[in-house]
Amino acid sequence: MAKHLGSSTRTQQKKKPSPVYLQALRHFWRGENESALATVADALAEGNENQTELFYRLWIEVLAQENDEASLRILQEHLNREIDYKHPSWISFYALIGLIHYEIGELEAAQMVVKASRKHSANAYLKELQIVLDTEADDERLIQQSRGLVRQTSDYLHYRRSALLAHRAQKKTTLRNLFTAIEETFGTDPLANEIGFHESFASGNFHLAWQNARKLRDDFPMHADFQFYYAYASFKTERNQLALEQFMQLNRRFKAEDPDVLSMICASLLASSAEHRDKSQSIEIRQYLKRTVQRLSAMGLSAAYPLDILQRFEGSDNTQAGRMWLLTLSARQSVELYERPLERIDILHRALGEHVAKNDICFFISQGSQDGVRSPDSYRLIAIYRAVSQPQWHPLHRWFTALKLQIRMEVGIPFTWQAKPHSSTHRYGLQELDHETLAFIEDSIRNFTLEDRVYSHIVADLKTAGSL
Repeated sequence: MAKHLGSSTRTQQKKKPSPVYLQALRHFWRGENESALATVADALAEGNENQTELFYRLWIEVLAQENDEASLRILQEHLNREIDYKHPSWISFYALIGLIHYEIGELEAAQMVVKASRKHSANAYLKELQIVLDTEADDERLIQQSRGLVRQTSDYLHYRRSALLAHRAQKKTTLRNLFTAIEETFGTDPLANEIGFHESFASGNFHLAWQNARKLRDDFPMHADFQFYYAYASFKTERNQLALEQFMQLNRRFKAEDPDVLSMICASLLASSAEHRDKSQSIEIRQYLKRTVQRLSAMGLSAAYPLDILQRFEGSDNTQAGRMWLLTLSARQSVELYERPLERIDILHRALGEHVAKNDICFFISQGSQDGVRSPDSYRLIAIYRAVSQPQWHPLHRWFTALKLQIRMEVGIPFTWQAKPHSSTHRYGLQELDHETLAFIEDSIRNFTLEDRVYSHIVADLKTAGSL
């Protein structure tokens, strides 16, 4: 592969994106990540593209969305080998290496990239890195910084980041202008309808959410998430038969292995047959509920919610509450939890499935290390949160729960703990905490804090309050 990768970042004149880049973007928009990566890899291998930093940036985004840390590290090593510091393109590639550090939670390393490249701060990719690292900047400042991105490059992800910042700050005119610029530069993308869907859904305008979801499904019919949005919005607008058809299609696509789809099939069947349910329909609902429980259990997830439905459906009532959970954070999440001001982490909305109920306690932990090497049984307790809501359905994150901060440790408190067999495949990073492990954590807190009242009695205080 050629060493002179990327366009000159000394002038960074804006260029029209190449047809191959637009093809990779279309795969990305359709949720066809493997095809997007194949297009990117072929284009880079052939060496005919001038703006190769666009392809690498898209590569990073796809891997980050899939939480593929191993591949991100391999890509980082590749970029390090390919940089030619005698060519101006090195600045963009150095910034892309910093973005990979950010995505895998190595925030100090990403900050070092920014500091080492300070005199090249006009570079669009360094600007992007500065934006994602600046956790204390107000929206106005971030929007101003993001404007430089769309003026300098033809990177779709820069346009998208700028649009999301404008949406968060409620800059509607700026957002409309960005939507127009995106369509003129790249073609029909899903961003406007995605924002419209989530905004209307959050406000309870399910009919408008359904219209946005239908447009997403029509424009990008192969994208599984968009079909799920359409199916769920159909369910929320009482189009139960349509919802059931869409969920059934998704179930065949996922080979009856996605518990969220299975759960919604159960809900759609219950809603569509509520008034006139015959014996065969009851049997079908039970079958799907049992399959949902089976899949959740196989994945190491709590099956409490579908079990509760099944028990109530069969005339039984045996619910559970007041549980305790260990919630494992990624390296990036851990650092951000430490660095953000307390007022910005006081209430969190986390995707925790349908398992964490109101007044449950979540112990936020991160994996620790011994002698600089990550240890599978070594952890640090970072913070304790209390659930202040019941699980609520969200079309993007599935079930999410509001959590309120009880205490953030000044220093992570170390303890050893052996995860249960399915923890490595647990999609939410959750494991239910038994009383024996809780007692061990209490001892670890007392030993580490030397009986400091603020820390060593926090769990006991929560118990006294009736939370556990």
